[in-house]
Amino acid sequence: MLFIDFISVWNSQIRYPSFVFFPKEEDASKLQLPEEELEKIKQYNVVVVANTKQPLLDENPPIDEMASKFTKLKSLSDIDHFANEYGLLGVIGDVQPQKIHQYNDGAITSYFEPLSVWIHHVNTVRKFMYLYRALTNKKERIESGFYRACIEDINFFNFEDNAYLNNEVKKLKAVHKNGHTLMMIWDEIKNVHPNKSDAEIAYRVLINALPIYLRGGVHLGFKEMSPSKKLILSYQVTEMKYTENLLASIYLDMWNMVLKNKEVTLCENVKCGLPMQKSGKKKHCNDACKQVAYRYRKEIITHWKDGQSYERIMQLTDIDLETIKKVIQNSQTI
Repeated sequence: MLFIDFISVWNSQIRYPSFVFFPKEEDASKLQLPEEELEKIKQYNVVVVANTKQPLLDENPPIDEMASKFTKLKSLSDIDHFANEYGLLGVIGDVQPQKIHQYNDGAITSYFEPLSVWIHHVNTVRKFMYLYRALTNKKERIESGFYRACIEDINFFNFEDNAYLNNEVKKLKAVHKNGHTLMMIWDEIKNVHPNKSDAEIAYRVLINALPIYLRGGVHLGFKEMSPSKKLILSYQVTEMKYTENLLASIYLDMWNMVLKNKEVTLCENVKCGLPMQKSGKKKHCNDACKQVAYRYRKEIITHWKDGQSYERIMQLTDIDLETIKKVIQNSQTI
């Protein structure tokens, strides 16, 4: 006889389809939100807000590959579509210097989140995935300093060139001027272990930092109980981890990636290069990236056949020399 876990139906965060909203340009009074929320929302240029006019999202999203999906958000349109499908992240307040986010604990209902919160966490998950890929990449030689570079704020660049996003990135860079949380953890570990290599420091950053981002968002329960005469308790208990918030699910997926030793690769569109969980023969984030890569490969080959030099092709396409050589070599072996 098998006893199925009855506590797995733990009350999750109330989730509405959500969307990108511009409080200073649109009429916030049309939003069906509590009065105090309408007042708070007016201080921001861009927010992600719950669409309370729509039915609640019924099911909690599957965790697998959620982190990879999240890292692909580059534009306001991407964020809008993601929020419409999965709802709000489930955190309280804005990004604060040297502070980790606070999860909505279920007692407080969040109706909106500043865009800066979304950009901050997209960027943080990207850092984790870049670092994890560097640590698990056995095919390439990792240069000294590369591990630290994976978690520096240079990765803010990979968002759409948009006035709203640019303003939020500028704001976040100011918040992080004294160091991102991951950088502070790196420095602390380096102080404790001054003789460790960068790779060893990077491993410690990964396994120390991820649990901090999970704190308060992940809960333990049991998935099933099955009778067993071999055990003192008389039952074999299967553990289950579950979350109440979308953001906790994203970080838990990243943690599971580490525990299960899953492979992370980079989008082969060099104009993107974002980390993504390897899945079959997939080489690009999405169809859009696949099309961009196809067009610049075609452009490179056309210029090469026209007799242009490597240096001239670099100028014409704004593509790095290594990629240009690789595209040309591959075209000659077909």
